[in-house]
Amino acid sequence: NHKHIEDYSRAIDQHTADRNGFATARGLSITDEDRLRGTIIMGLICHFRIDIPAIEMQFQICFAKHFANELDALSAMARDRLVVVEPHKIEVLAAGRLLIRAICMVFDQYLDRGKSFSKVI
Repeated sequence: NHKHIEDYSRAIDQHTADRNGFATARGLSITDEDRLRGTIIMGLICHFRIDIPAIEMQFQICFAKHFANELDALSAMARDRLVVVEPHKIEVLAAGRLLIRAICMVFDQYLDRGKSFSKVI
C-alpha cells in the first residue's frame, strides 16, 4: 500500500473510477506458469502428493513434457526413496517429508538450476 494516506485515498478513488486496478503502490504480477508451479509446490508441501492428471486437466499441459527436467531431477530422489514418481502421481515418502523443501525446490523456476540436490541439503 501507499505510505501516505493522501496517496492511498487517491489510489482508492482511481480504483473505484476505473474498476480495473488495485489501490497498491507496487506489487508483483504472477504468470500462468507461476500458478502451475505454485499448485504443484502447494500440493507437495501440504499433502505430500500431487495428482498429475488433475494438474494436466486444470492447466492444459502434458506434465511429462512440461516438467521433463524436473522429473529427471526427481529421479535421484526416487532412487533414494524420498519420493515415488509415477505417471499419475508424485508422492513424498516418509523419509522425504524431512526434506520436503528440497523436493519442492525442484519445481521452483526462480532458483538457480545449476545447484544439485546434494548442494541444497
